[in-house]
Amino acid sequence: MKEIKSTKIHRRTKQLEVMVTRVITETPDTSTLVLFAGNDDLSYEPGHFVTIEELKN
Repeated sequence: MKEIKSTKIHRRTKQLEVMVTRVITETPDTSTLVLFAGNDDLSYEPGHFVTIEELKN
């Protein structure tokens, strides 16, 4: 079996201010968040890691 190595590195860090418009409970420990980012691009794929910090006014 031949090993295939990718030379592409897809690392991007992007900081956005978004609003949570909906929370969908999938399982007792998993939720899906529907986010609104205005005009910012929210391109992602399932499994991407997202860090969420709450902004307090």
